[in-house]
Amino acid sequence: MHRAVGFFPGLAGLLVALALTGCSAAATPPPLAPSGGADTGPVTPKVNRLVVAMPAPASEGNNPSRLSTPPIVAMKLSYEYFASIDNATGKFVPELATEWRLEPDGKSYRFKLRPGVQFHRGYGDMTSADWAHTMADLAHPESLHAYAGDYRTLIEKSDEVGPLEIVYRLTRPDAAFLSNISHQLSGLEIHSKKEFDEKGNPSLSEKASAGTGPYEFLERQQGAYVRWKKVDYKHWRVTPDFPEMELRWINEASTRLAGLLTGELHMAPLPVDLQAQAERGGLKIAKGTIPGVRLFLHLRGMYLNDIRDPSKGYKHLDSPIMDKRVRQALSKAVNRDELNKTLLGGKGETLILNHYEPKTRKAWNPDWEKRFPEMYGFDAAKARALLAEAGYGPAKPLNLQMVMVTLAEAPNSQDIQEAIANYWRNIGINVQLLTIDRAEDTRRGQALEWQAASSIFAAPSDQWTGVWVFNTYFNRASAPNAVQVPEIDTLFQKTRATLNEPEQEKLWRQMGDQIFDSFQHVPLFWLPVEMLYNPTIVGSYQFPGSVSGLYTKLETVKAAR
Repeated sequence: MHRAVGFFPGLAGLLVALALTGCSAAATPPPLAPSGGADTGPVTPKVNRLVVAMPAPASEGNNPSRLSTPPIVAMKLSYEYFASIDNATGKFVPELATEWRLEPDGKSYRFKLRPGVQFHRGYGDMTSADWAHTMADLAHPESLHAYAGDYRTLIEKSDEVGPLEIVYRLTRPDAAFLSNISHQLSGLEIHSKKEFDEKGNPSLSEKASAGTGPYEFLERQQGAYVRWKKVDYKHWRVTPDFPEMELRWINEASTRLAGLLTGELHMAPLPVDLQAQAERGGLKIAKGTIPGVRLFLHLRGMYLNDIRDPSKGYKHLDSPIMDKRVRQALSKAVNRDELNKTLLGGKGETLILNHYEPKTRKAWNPDWEKRFPEMYGFDAAKARALLAEAGYGPAKPLNLQMVMVTLAEAPNSQDIQEAIANYWRNIGINVQLLTIDRAEDTRRGQALEWQAASSIFAAPSDQWTGVWVFNTYFNRASAPNAVQVPEIDTLFQKTRATLNEPEQEKLWRQMGDQIFDSFQHVPLFWLPVEMLYNPTIVGSYQFPGSVSGLYTKLETVKAAR
């Protein structure tokens, strides 16, 4: 069989070629690593259903093409990827693909698929037709998937070479492609073509699209919970200890703590200020094994009228976010040391520059760390002076909205936002704490309606995705979370189009210099990722903590013995 699925071929030439770095012409992955906690044999769990509480996701859906990252973490129990992430190293380990390699054209990828992988509800074994369907579904014009726009121009076609072999034909080299379609970023959740042909995409009142994961979708109560049951056959990868799993949506940290202490809940993230009480109550902490979560503030209001033509200028010319002095003042007003000690228990590590890090990421410039105290460090007097230079003061106060957000990655994120709002009030800013529905927040953002606003965010993304989502507007209909600076966007495009590694490193450094000097965010901290659990129910939980959605690999939670 050799069948091609096309993807808007007329768009194939719109973008420049993208770089492909860190990949050999033939990449043979290591053997499949153990997927979770220690297992010394069968165990009878104390409960039939493991209940894990988390803050509610921004959106819900029963098909991967109707979700973006990180909300899709709520469905990861049902789906698998071409590769997973090793808990110890953060590197790829084979999952649904047994091997993959770069094609001779220098841009396309060939995957050999794992045989005998079953879909839920009797939809047969996984084949290349399901991979072709999944990519087409995620690239569909109605898709809400995080990479839908990219896939529409990147994927020329899917060649089904055989039942267990497929080639994704790309229109250009893309250094981020493998990471994007892996478990790391939730970019290619393989789901059944046969079911889609029978039923189409499911609504929220129907069963989720059939995947290949060790748990099968059971039921959902929108805004309350999602439940799964262990598959009734021998799963190829892992046999979960718990017959059922429930993700329960609870935004209030105190309610999660109460549920843990009473035994109603078995696992949940908690803010640092509640962890001591939880541990006194007999709970234990599981920690992510790989650092990668960055806590920072978006600054909203500096939007181009037309991202395809920066010469048309900016949308909100009167926005204070347009003034670099204001953006710098917002950073210098924040006492990070105090914030870290009082609300994070000293566990945060200062984030010098979003997405960049000296040990594990590209193009670190040691000058950024030297200049950080002057450029970003706490100095309320300097922050007031910067506002005065920008024309703000008692006679003309700066008005700013803080859009309140509850983050699973930082369970006391609202307390952190309130503290930062008080730092800003201390330098003369009128701050309105705004609580709105997450869907309305998203709508306003996509419509670029925010004129002077900020909100907190925690990102575990890799460097490519982090800069793409939070610092540029490259290849997207809108970029609501970026202070839109054309020079940075141009550098990003050049970086992804450069095949020469030394030249690419140079461009990464130039881009970092521009980001550092542009004050696109208020950088806060690198954070550890922690999950509280009841040790009478849960024996162990091992997870990387650097993957989009953070609390992944829940199928590997081990029951207490």
